[in-house]
Amino acid sequence: MAISICPSCRAPVANQQARNCTQCGGSIEVAFAVGTMVAGQYRIVQVIGTGGSGQIYLAEDTRTFNRRCVLKRTLLGSSPADHARFASEAQTLTKLRHPQVPQVYAFFEEGNSAYIAMEYIAGRDLEQGLSQQLADGRFLPGQARSLSQVLHDGITVCSILEHLHSRTPPVIHCDIKPANLIRDSESNSLFLVDFGAAAVTGAGENFGTPGYAPPEQYRGQRQPASDIYALGATLYHLLTDDDPCEHPLKFPRLERIPKAIRVVIEETLAEQPGRRPTATALRAALERCLSMPEDKPALKFPSGVEPKTIAQFVAAARSEWGYAVNALESGELDRWLLDYEQRAAAVWLKQFRPKSTPDLALQLLLRRLDPSLPPVEVRLSQQAIELSATNTSAISPLIVTAHGGMASIKVINAPLWLHIGPQQLTVVPDAPECFNLALNVDRIPSRFQAGTLVLEANIGAGKLQRFKLPVSIGEDAHGNRLQGSVKAPINLWMMVSGWALVAMMGLFLALVFPLSQWLTLHLCTGVIVGITMTWLLGDDWTDAVVMSGGGGLAGVGGGTILITLVTGGAVGSASVGAFLVAVVTALLGCLAYQWLKSY
Repeated sequence: MAISICPSCRAPVANQQARNCTQCGGSIEVAFAVGTMVAGQYRIVQVIGTGGSGQIYLAEDTRTFNRRCVLKRTLLGSSPADHARFASEAQTLTKLRHPQVPQVYAFFEEGNSAYIAMEYIAGRDLEQGLSQQLADGRFLPGQARSLSQVLHDGITVCSILEHLHSRTPPVIHCDIKPANLIRDSESNSLFLVDFGAAAVTGAGENFGTPGYAPPEQYRGQRQPASDIYALGATLYHLLTDDDPCEHPLKFPRLERIPKAIRVVIEETLAEQPGRRPTATALRAALERCLSMPEDKPALKFPSGVEPKTIAQFVAAARSEWGYAVNALESGELDRWLLDYEQRAAAVWLKQFRPKSTPDLALQLLLRRLDPSLPPVEVRLSQQAIELSATNTSAISPLIVTAHGGMASIKVINAPLWLHIGPQQLTVVPDAPECFNLALNVDRIPSRFQAGTLVLEANIGAGKLQRFKLPVSIGEDAHGNRLQGSVKAPINLWMMVSGWALVAMMGLFLALVFPLSQWLTLHLCTGVIVGITMTWLLGDDWTDAVVMSGGGGLAGVGGGTILITLVTGGAVGSASVGAFLVAVVTALLGCLAYQWLKSY
């Protein structure tokens, strides 16, 4: 875990959940809630994690068509030097241009926090698939990566560091580790992310991540060689599955690494920065190791299973999904398929993989290898959701679990007063993910504080499942409902849209039936009913248009039918009955629309 800095006394704070500094008692800001607007421009979608000096969010830039970005929040002290340093280093980051470095869009300050908005890279970081000690104490077993894959990734990072370190002054990333190396799900390219901790050469207070950070970084010093040490620790972790965070500055499994690459890694981990290679020299050394012949190991799952048949592989992949996905990404699965005479499957995988995510590619491959597999089962932790009326800022998690395969879950429809983040989840077998639900206090209606959340699950091969969950706002301790700030979920644009459609229908009727004043009366009656129903039940402007216009048409139709049945079409007769029928038919039309919308 990274170490944070107290903005008041600058003391390191290891506990990321702490709200107060253990040294001075100063306040440490907590994470933003989903839906929070930052600087009037960035809407928080979800918390990605905590870095060495703040928090990292997935956000939407509302001024660029809701483009997704990463928003890094760093706490600043009151010293003018802190603000000057942030501005200088942020300007340096905005000038970085490298195909495998996320672009920095903007930087700004708000309150006692500094922010950097960066390009969002969607994919899996290299930490996934390695053994991890979870926050709840559970141990998640993983597997070391293949030597070939680690060498290729190391060469890529060296190329990025060559670019950073060649600038004047050199840019130091300060926090290289597997979690900050993301393989893009579309291009399969490796990106170095989280430049919110980056700085130029010199002194500073960024300690990086214990286990990956070199000795000099603990003393507040950083230089290009600091990144080389962190990269060496990262290569060690990937090759041995031994997390250096558990024993900083010690690497007990170095002897398990093949000698040629072990010698190179030992040089990067030298205590004295001057004894470490440059990024260029390290890249050349890794390329030499890559050219050496390698004995490719058999496909071996963390549980010890070495599948020799298709049935054994399918069973192992379903129970140890993360390792199977890593084998697919690294190319080991391709070689295994060819070794076991599954050339058709290997060719299909090679063609399909660039068009899909690794998880979906694995799911479809397993079903191609064994068509008799049972369907994926998606489960939700709640079948009905009631949000707190006493704590409107509370976040209610909706946990999604997939059994027997992966599923892609997205939000189809939700009440306007409900914040949901993220809008889409990819859930792998037996690894629950969650939607975070919270109230949008600015959109709470004064009545009918209930709605339906509709989710759609894609389990591959075009198979879709829909889930409809009732959502409501609970009562407070005295049995009272929240007093909403919006009398109805409708705005002026909704009204204008509905009346505009009605005006066009009225003009049409006037042209076709110029002498029928009763048709106009029925139309207005239906419209009034439709607008009333929109005020009571509608969620958006579409509802206003459909119910206002539909109510008008229903009123015309109902009234006209009654006149025709009773008088044979004589205009002006049965006016009271026609008026009542217009009201009833408009009301039934609106209710039918609401019922159909829920399905």
